[in-house]
Amino acid sequence: MVKKSKSFHLLFSSGLLKEEKIIMNQDVEICHCMGIMKSEIVKAIQEKKLRTFEEVQDTTEAGTVCGGCQDDIEDILKEINA
Repeated sequence: MVKKSKSFHLLFSSGLLKEEKIIMNQDVEICHCMGIMKSEIVKAIQEKKLRTFEEVQDTTEAGTVCGGCQDDIEDILKEINA
């Protein structure tokens, strides 16, 4: 399973990952502290029309422990709300 994290951003920006969409379309664990998958975050954003990281935190509890997944959650928000 490919896990998307801060290292994902480093790999992508360095050109080691050719297609962001390949990674973004996979169901990966986004919040390792709470064990929350991308599909759970996407579903919450779409169903509840969430627009901010804080709204995703309140709805899913993702990002409420260490905050290390904030960039990933914000990327998902941008992808869905574009």
